[in-house]
Amino acid sequence: MKDQTKEKSRENSKFTTLATIVLMTIIGFFIGKIDFQKPEVKVTETKISREIPTIKLQKREGDKIFAEISGNVKITWADNYALEDSGIIYWSQIPTEDDLKLNDFKYVGNAKTKKFYPAKSYPARGTEVRYRRFFQTKDEAISAGFVPSKLVK
Repeated sequence: MKDQTKEKSRENSKFTTLATIVLMTIIGFFIGKIDFQKPEVKVTETKISREIPTIKLQKREGDKIFAEISGNVKITWADNYALEDSGIIYWSQIPTEDDLKLNDFKYVGNAKTKKFYPAKSYPARGTEVRYRRFFQTKDEAISAGFVPSKLVK
């Protein structure tokens, strides 16, 4: 009986060894299938172009400038006016260098009519640049030969 037990023990040992080898082979096979490297990150370069706000001046008719606006833009002029969408800009509302002088003086005289007006009044702004004369005081304008308009107080 001892011989049979030894023989069964050997067979069990062989079977266990064979099963272990097969099991290790299967495990090794599956471990070999695992990718231990980090996946490669694919970088794609894309140009991003910003939309450039565009102001297309279409035409000028008399005192009007017709403008078409595309993009997010705001046009301001004379500190009081703004245009955020396509529309009309009035040429006379856009200040020139001479218009900006109106803020430096209290009175503007019209050399053609010989009248003077408050600098911020409509008639002062409407006086042609070549006929404009600038004064700080009423007396200065009167002594230069100008007559006060109804707007001068």
